[in-house]
Amino acid sequence: IALLPQFTCHTVIEPFIKAGYKVFYYSIDKDLHCDKESFLKDIEKYQPSVVLVHGYFGFNTLLPIKDIITDIRESGIIVIEDITQTMYSKIEHTEADYYIASFRKWAALPDGGFAASTNKRFSYKPDKIDEKLQEAKLEAFHAKYLYICKDSGNKEEFLNMLKDAEQIIGEQKEIFTMGNVSKMIQGNLEIDILRYRRRENFQYLFEGVADTSLIEPVFKDLPEDVVPLYFPIYVKCDRRALQSFLAENNIYAPVIWPKPIQCKDNITESVDWIYDHILSIPCDQR
Repeated sequence: IALLPQFTCHTVIEPFIKAGYKVFYYSIDKDLHCDKESFLKDIEKYQPSVVLVHGYFGFNTLLPIKDIITDIRESGIIVIEDITQTMYSKIEHTEADYYIASFRKWAALPDGGFAASTNKRFSYKPDKIDEKLQEAKLEAFHAKYLYICKDSGNKEEFLNMLKDAEQIIGEQKEIFTMGNVSKMIQGNLEIDILRYRRRENFQYLFEGVADTSLIEPVFKDLPEDVVPLYFPIYVKCDRRALQSFLAENNIYAPVIWPKPIQCKDNITESVDWIYDHILSIPCDQR
């Protein structure tokens, strides 16, 4: 039995289902924090063998349950923390058994992520690169570059190329090692600049929307230890229309995340509201 957050991506849920787990979900507050009392009740109710937790958009949203993770582990439950969205923040993570993350959310890497164990070595480590994925991603990145910077090609073309490349990931049947191109880009990433610019961009956006009633920032301040992945907002008007308006002005704001079909009938009213109203404005260092 696996216990996962109600507000998450379908790609987080699918591996557990494919591995034969029965999956249940714990609730998240509107401020994207995990309520300790509700979390403990769900653990007692479902008796999971593994619990997955993750912070949101770089913020320390796991702080309310951080002090009980050790107790959960001592009861025999395996804890996995996905630090994809908080990897560059200077926050203290939970005392988990395993940490996982994707590098691709932060920079233009064709592939790559990591898994780390705190108590035992992995019995298997991949050594083969997915050459097909790497090539597909690089071609899509180049097409996007030509469209944005050289006014060559068309948007639909590079979007379809990116979609096809993502489908390769979705259909992977084995685990690959990170490609050489991604290793080179990640190894040369200027982390301090990434941190500084994302924080500056977030603050600029926060101040820029202060006087509008159409949207509401999810987070009302930017703590010094936070490096934001996006500038997330709750939309109080037609979200699709706002997305279209932003796209017409070259601002591509994704919905993170669309409601997964796996859990759409097993979420609270408040989490359902989050799925229907959240939108992510880029605050990318580039």
